[in-house]
This record gives sequence, structure tokens and C-alpha cells, in this order.
Amino acid sequence: MAVFYIDNVAQDTLTMVKGNIYRFDQNNGSNAAAPLSLSETEDGDNNAGAPYTVGVSYWLNNLEVNRTTYLSGFAGATSRFIQVQVDPSAPAVLYYYAVGTPTMGGPINITT
Repeated sequence: MAVFYIDNVAQDTLTMVKGNIYRFDQNNGSNAAAPLSLSETEDGDNNAGAPYTVGVSYWLNNLEVNRTTYLSGFAGATSRFIQVQVDPSAPAVLYYYAVGTPTMGGPINITT
């Protein structure tokens, strides 16, 4: 079963602080078919949820793009990441997940 490894930990539970900025680098070749996204629903749009986009920016080849372009151009890009500036209105828990590949992600606890 494919899962995301973050800092060499499989499906790690993450913590993010409101107001801070985080970058999820997906340059490793093992990510080529697994664009990461965030949602308030576990497993996001793989599970009838919606992507969480507040404060989220998408980057391919060091250019900011919209989410649609990020997903369609993801596999062919040489540099890819999402950046998250955690909004003060962010929910207590978000989930990171792979678009189109269920059960790869995990929870993100949001603190102040």
C-alpha cells in the first residue's frame, strides 16, 4: 500500500501553527503520481470531501499555478510543492491526502 512519508515517517500526524508557513516538497520521484492536497475531510475528494484552499498555494517548476494546473501538470514537473500559510480561521484538524489515491495521507492538528 502506498502512503506518504514525511520526514521518513509513514502517514505521520502533523502539527501546524496558525500564522506559520509550511512547504510540502514533492520533488522525490516517488511522488510523481500522488499530488498532495489538504481537506477538512479525511482523504479529501477521494472521500466526497472538498479540497481546503485557504492560504494554500500551488507551485510547479518554481511558478505559482492554480490547483487545476497543479494537478494536470504535476507528473511532468521537475519541481513541485504546495505552500500553506495557516489562516487564523483554520479548523482544528485538516487532512493531507493524495488526489486520486485513497488512504495515503493523515491528519494535521492545527494549533495557535
